[in-house]
Amino acid sequence: MEFSLTDFSAKPEAGSFSGNLLVKNFESPDINMQLRSEFDLDFLSKFLNINDLQNLQGKVALTMNFHDIIDLRNPEKSIEKLNESYFTELEVENLSFTSAHFHLPIHDIDIKAVMDGHAATIDHFRVKVGDSDISLKAQISDLPAILHHTANPVSASVEIASNILNVKELTSYDTVKGIDETIKGLSLKLKFNSSAKAFTESPNLPVGEFFIEDLYAQLTHYPHKLHDFHADIFVDNQDFRIVDFTGMIDKSDFHFTGKLKNYDLWFTNNPLGDTKVEFNLTSKLLQLEDLFSYGGENYVPEDYRHEEFKNLHVHGFADLHFNKGLQSSDVYLDKVETQMKIHPLRFEKFKGRIHYEKEHLVVEKLSGQIGKSQFETNLHYYFGSDETIKKRDNHFSITASRLDFDELFNYTPPPAQANVKPEDHEAVFNIYDLPFTDMTFDVDVKHLNYHRYLLDDFYLKARTQKNHYIYIDTLSLAAAGGKINLHGYFNGSDRNKIYFSPTMKLHKVDLDKLLFKFENFGQDHLVSENLHGKLSGTLTGKVHVHADMVPILDDSDVHMDVEVTGGRLEHYAALDAVSDYFKDKNLSKVLFDTLHNQLDLSKGILSIPSMTINSTLGFIEISGKQDLNMNMEYYLRIPWKLVTEVGAKKLFGSSDKTEGEDEIQYKDESKRTRFVNLKITGTPDAYKISMGKDKNR
Repeated sequence: MEFSLTDFSAKPEAGSFSGNLLVKNFESPDINMQLRSEFDLDFLSKFLNINDLQNLQGKVALTMNFHDIIDLRNPEKSIEKLNESYFTELEVENLSFTSAHFHLPIHDIDIKAVMDGHAATIDHFRVKVGDSDISLKAQISDLPAILHHTANPVSASVEIASNILNVKELTSYDTVKGIDETIKGLSLKLKFNSSAKAFTESPNLPVGEFFIEDLYAQLTHYPHKLHDFHADIFVDNQDFRIVDFTGMIDKSDFHFTGKLKNYDLWFTNNPLGDTKVEFNLTSKLLQLEDLFSYGGENYVPEDYRHEEFKNLHVHGFADLHFNKGLQSSDVYLDKVETQMKIHPLRFEKFKGRIHYEKEHLVVEKLSGQIGKSQFETNLHYYFGSDETIKKRDNHFSITASRLDFDELFNYTPPPAQANVKPEDHEAVFNIYDLPFTDMTFDVDVKHLNYHRYLLDDFYLKARTQKNHYIYIDTLSLAAAGGKINLHGYFNGSDRNKIYFSPTMKLHKVDLDKLLFKFENFGQDHLVSENLHGKLSGTLTGKVHVHADMVPILDDSDVHMDVEVTGGRLEHYAALDAVSDYFKDKNLSKVLFDTLHNQLDLSKGILSIPSMTINSTLGFIEISGKQDLNMNMEYYLRIPWKLVTEVGAKKLFGSSDKTEGEDEIQYKDESKRTRFVNLKITGTPDAYKISMGKDKNR
């Protein structure tokens, strides 16, 4: 049989149509057709009663030459019987429309697409949507092979370009809040090699080799240029392999390879089984400068925002476990190596496991070395709000043979003459601005360097509570030649009034090595620059601290039960004031064997109850008080016999003050001693001496 329709033409209201059709052999049709049509789309939409599109305007021209044989019993094989001829050209000009299903007008659509033989080409496809524009070019090597499901090799490529993509405008409609981003200068080239039937018959992703040949984009809220992106990816029915994925973000480069097994699980309604991922990332240079910032907010700690990583290498595996959805995931790190610039440290020897399951995060034996620091961490954390399904308490632990805080954070002490104001202590990051959770902490560090403090055997057990309390259940360390133990709690329920209530025990700590930082000094200072020796004792009280944990002494109450052995007083203000009475004694260095007393610091005033000092000066009794500005009110009880001897020497012009060290003299409790009472007031630079007794005695 044969059917033909020749020289057919028509002129509807807004267009024209002409063509020829010849069909031979209806059992296995041999079709030869030529068509040419031009239409005004507004008329066409009304004629076809298309209601979804409104304000449809533009012109369409279609030219088609078609010759094909179709085997109705085996259509997929029909293309093998004849080298058919196709030619189709589609042209669209100034197409525009609106739709009730989309909130933005679509306009200025221009299209030219050609199919010549097996090859199909989109010469240009340009469209504007709201304020955004996009243009596209594409080519496919054998479109009929895809239509007929053959095994012929097929390649496809596409080029996408845009001057501006207003992502927020495109994604915002009704009550949906869009993604606040704008992309400028987008340029993207993609390519895909496969078999014809893989495009339509692949059960999951099309099987073949996928390429990103180039990518360039400039983002607004993510202030970086993405450029020189390239990728080579192999895909089969169950696995895919990233042979090479490289690119640059500003001056930072990356090179990624990896494998994904059993990705087909992701496309089932109720996935059951495991997916395994292997990843390998290298980079010659990775700059953190705003790399992890978005919308003006930087998510990198300030000390590391300008850091650079050189010769970065990260390798590991990930297991994704499915049971009617993603049940859990495990990430195993076996290599992290890099060299930093600003913090001149090297990362190496990293390994560990990270597990996530139903809002539970577990970090297990994550260890590594950064510079001099060698550590291992563990973490249990629950992100959910339903406490009934919480499997374990939140917990963090770190053990380290050495942890150098100063090296990790490139710590540099402030200048010695820096003028630190109270507001400077509050200007730092305040951990009490963060939400707290119920959590425990274990820290075990053999050697710790923190702000130039060298601490050994640092051991801590602590916990936090949702009400912004931090409890230190146990803290012990060896420092300054002795040992320190502490327990207590921080009350941060009011972030503007943070208090620390400690119980601290010290055992034979060398006062010359013990440094503390106080608000009125700003720098690290010795506990006492006048008192030296081995300190033992107990400290309790309530200490008001700034956001940076620096104590505010003039708003704190501290009780100290102290004992100093093998000590000396150097240029002690109370003794310097009476130096004229001891011309034959060395008051610049007064040695003593043991000093024991109970001291109270309240609202910036240090109160010193009466104490006897058996010293090279003789035995004397001292009591009184002193504030943080060195205003003093001291009372000295000096044995009458000692004063008489000194007075005699002054009267008869005896030798001046001795510069050597004198022997310690002890008080004889079996003998009755008469004293002279002196009162010293003022400051070390301007003081007054008078007769007077301490009324508290």
